Amino acid sequence: MSSNMDTVTNVETGNILANHEWVSVFPKSFNNMWADGELPELLEKTDNYSLSCGTSDSDIKAMMTVSKRIKDTYSKEVKMIMVDIANGYLDRLITVCA
Repeated sequence: MSSNMDTVTNVETGNILANHEWVSVFPKSFNNMWADGELPELLEKTDNYSLSCGTSDSDIKAMMTVSKRIKDTYSKEVKMIMVDIANGYLDRLITVCA
């Protein structure tokens, strides 16, 4: 499983990892790019990826927008979501996951 850092995981990395059936965890910053821009074909050919989101309402909305676009474009559901939070003990994490 790759890190959700934009200096580690990108579409090129995702393609390489998909060939080995490893999971790519895309950075939450990609949600803003993919909400309006072109979705990579990688999201059609594999389920071995995770979108990321923070705990803010805007982060969640961006991730949900991308999830819907993936479903509408490729007729596929996003299988994994990684919640990017520095302090996992915060009540907001429970709220977001519930």
